[in-house]
Amino acid sequence: MLFDITQSKTDAAILQRTKEEAEVANRAKSEFLACMSHELRTPLNAILGFTQLMGRDVNLCPENRNHLSIINRSGEHLLELINDVLEMSKIEAGRTILNESDFDLYRLLDTLEDMLALKAESKGLELRFERTPKVPQCVITDEGKLRQVLINLLGNAIKFTEQGSVVLRVRVQSESSQKTLLWFEAEDTGPGIATHEVDKLFKAFGQTDAGRKAQQGTGLGLPISRKFVQLMGGDITVNSRLGYEAIFQLDVQARLGTANECADRRPRQQIIGLEPNQPPYRILVVENRLENRLLLVQLLTPLGFEVREAVDGQEAVSIWQQWSPHLIWMDIQMPVMDGYGATRRIRALETSEHTTKIVALTASAMDTDREAVLAAGCDDFMRKPFKEAI
Repeated sequence: MLFDITQSKTDAAILQRTKEEAEVANRAKSEFLACMSHELRTPLNAILGFTQLMGRDVNLCPENRNHLSIINRSGEHLLELINDVLEMSKIEAGRTILNESDFDLYRLLDTLEDMLALKAESKGLELRFERTPKVPQCVITDEGKLRQVLINLLGNAIKFTEQGSVVLRVRVQSESSQKTLLWFEAEDTGPGIATHEVDKLFKAFGQTDAGRKAQQGTGLGLPISRKFVQLMGGDITVNSRLGYEAIFQLDVQARLGTANECADRRPRQQIIGLEPNQPPYRILVVENRLENRLLLVQLLTPLGFEVREAVDGQEAVSIWQQWSPHLIWMDIQMPVMDGYGATRRIRALETSEHTTKIVALTASAMDTDREAVLAAGCDDFMRKPFKEAI
């Protein structure tokens, strides 16, 4: 009896130690991937940013404009791969959370259709979005995750389909006063998926024969999509006939939104400058990397803003005291004094007559960073790489 108790305690101690070691290893992996993500996203900010700036040039010849488009698409693809690897790490570490918001589902679907139409058209495919009249316009769920799931499913459908069509159908599966179950179906006329390969689809880094032949992607898109859908209270299933079609179905739990939050917004337009007869607006760009600093300066100066630069937080505080900028774009990771320290210092020195809006800039993709920068005193937060149209 004494031996059994001793053995039980030994087993429990070993189990606890193994669990702690696994948690340490998981944290180390997450920290490594977060660091690598930051180091990769920072130069991508310059690559994608300057392709946007160069795209403004009306004198670009068609050949160079096409080259620029290739660079931009390649950069966007690399960013998607980086985000997929980091997202899977966050899922494995249990750090993925549901960020619900009140949004216009119709606008989301219209935007996706417009975005994917050219890709489908370039392959001679018909792309159709169909929704029944009962589908609500305003819903509350995680808009970002739903968008990513639909982009992944439809992007795969277009990638693997050589002729025919890709269709997204949306309807209400069930509804009550508390929630609405939305049902989505993505169908294509592609090569289909063999029955024995279906299980591979939702395993990390697993790919079908078609996926390996395409030599694109990481095999993470569908596992991440399933985790996202499960987080939204549903699941993804697949039906396929090899050589004919593949049909992915998913359901998402949502609540009805409000009309105020879904009010129509004007379409995005390129800003060409400030309206005349306004007072000068001073903007301070704080960024230790020359290429990223230059990008923001060249985006803002032609619009009519007065722009100055700082290479670290200490210089930013000094310029703020002398120049009183209206807005600071504050990079977070910098030598000498980082963005957290500079923001706290500025907030401590502020008076009622001398206040400044501060927007944090970071190449990190961790959700906790937003909370940290807001706690430090920043007014808002933007991740790199960013786009000219925000």
